[in-house]
Amino acid sequence: MLDALTLLQQLDPPGTGARNLQECLILQVQYDSSAPLNAEKILKEDFEDFTNRKWSKIAKKHCISIEDVQKILDYVQTLSPAPGAIYDQSEVGYIEPDLVIEKKLDGSLEVKLTKESNPEIRFKKEYYESLKNSSDKHVLDYLKEKRHEFEKIQEDVLMRGNTLLRLGRLIVERQHDFFTESNRPLKPFLLRDAAQKLQLHESTISRAVSGKYLLYEGKVMELKEFFSRAVSYARENGENVSADEIQQKIRLIVEKEDKKNPLSDQKIVDKMKEEGLKVSRRTLAKYRERLGIPASSFRKRH
Repeated sequence: MLDALTLLQQLDPPGTGARNLQECLILQVQYDSSAPLNAEKILKEDFEDFTNRKWSKIAKKHCISIEDVQKILDYVQTLSPAPGAIYDQSEVGYIEPDLVIEKKLDGSLEVKLTKESNPEIRFKKEYYESLKNSSDKHVLDYLKEKRHEFEKIQEDVLMRGNTLLRLGRLIVERQHDFFTESNRPLKPFLLRDAAQKLQLHESTISRAVSGKYLLYEGKVMELKEFFSRAVSYARENGENVSADEIQQKIRLIVEKEDKKNPLSDQKIVDKMKEEGLKVSRRTLAKYRERLGIPASSFRKRH
């Protein structure tokens, strides 16, 4: 009779059905012939020390270098903690963009509404015409009511589409560099700024961006992404900077740091200050965590 582990080894993808994270990772390592030497053994015997990054203790026990342990860490981080998730269809959905941004031959950007944001509304004119000469007052009142409803719906849809189109054009105007240049961060842009520019109420802009998406060069983006909150007085000259720009700067600094001597949050703050960006250590830590960047003690390499 096959034991539980043997049965799990026969499932695809490897790791599916595992009882815990440790077993899930071990099953994936067993399946992978290119897995680093000692990876399976360390996961089996020293999983707690491994997750707590006790490199020296593990290296000494298995008579290998700390660099070898860290290579195993880099490999394990490529494995999936939930390989069976590929079979989960509960969250499958499709996003239909409401706006499309097209780059024209002269390099300019054009914003267009899609059918989702500008649906065709049909009025059954033949049915209406066949009844409008009726002598029945109730029928005539009914037709009048439905005709009025149709015109109101049509007016609301046209107004909503027009607001969305104007908003899309404003986003392109404000974030032009983001669309046309690589690695350019979003500029600070508040809902109230858009409301003032379009002479609409802020709540109208909020409803217009809620659950709406735009398509640009194959990438679908949520409209509310373009309204990142500004970090007050982030530059020493008092100019606001978007949270997106702050996060991008943090990522670049960490990518360029000495991996044997990674920068602490305070040192990153100091580096940003040298470039005229004023950010508190608490704010920086929040954005670092949001980017999935571990603390300096966990980024250290030997």
